[in-house]
Amino acid sequence: MTSLSRCLTASQVGLAASACWVLAAAGPYPRAATPNPPPQLNPPGRVACGAYEAITTGAVGLRPTRLLLQRQGRLMTTVSDYAIAGVSCEDLTGDGEPELVARTFTGGAHCCETVRAWSLRDKPRLILDYAAGNAGGVSVRDLNADGRAELLLGDDGLAYFDDLDYTSSPSSLPLVACFANESFRDCTTEHPGALHDAAARFRERLEPSASGAAPKRVRGAALGLFAVSLLLGEEDRARQAIQEAVQNEKLMGWLDRVTPRLRVWAEARGRKLKRPGS
Repeated sequence: MTSLSRCLTASQVGLAASACWVLAAAGPYPRAATPNPPPQLNPPGRVACGAYEAITTGAVGLRPTRLLLQRQGRLMTTVSDYAIAGVSCEDLTGDGEPELVARTFTGGAHCCETVRAWSLRDKPRLILDYAAGNAGGVSVRDLNADGRAELLLGDDGLAYFDDLDYTSSPSSLPLVACFANESFRDCTTEHPGALHDAAARFRERLEPSASGAAPKRVRGAALGLFAVSLLLGEEDRARQAIQEAVQNEKLMGWLDRVTPRLRVWAEARGRKLKRPGS
């Protein structure tokens, strides 16, 4: 699999780097996506994608607020938001035909980003409408070298969990999406490298705590490690690792109390990938 065939260049968007976020071929897993600040884009930008052309326009200051998708000069789709954060063209479905991927941003310190993808044949068809919330960003990679791309997204389902603040909580966890049966599905556990990487980072943040209530940052790290391990089917192993690192019965009791909520999160997070009407 190759990288993007066409995308916004640095000169088109006024950034130090290209607006493309697609990565080439399989390789080390990137860190989980983090919230994007309001992008400072310099429209208009144009991306050719098959027989279509995507144009960012409608600027307020230096940021484009509208995405126009045209075919032979005919307007087919319009998307408006506080900012168009990224646009790229890539074959996501493995059929040899390009799809258009766009990120839009609502503005705000931690919110909110949406990732959309359209199949581009006679008419554009929305195949992904993912509310990433705080966990903005997307990478397109072929993780198993089978010639078909996977989407690496962020999941903010545990941001501000319980009484944790945003910085302490595991606010962006990996979510890998695979295309099948005309839509995307959660296939994170089939590509566990991203989860193992996240687990290692949370494990590094665990520190022995005082005898009283555990600091929120320690609780957040424990929560992140436990949640990721739950997806991996390594719940008991994570519990033992947390107990050995933290040695705090109050924290372990808290994890026991919130485990049912974590199971609901684990079961529900793939539903966010369902496109409208599916």
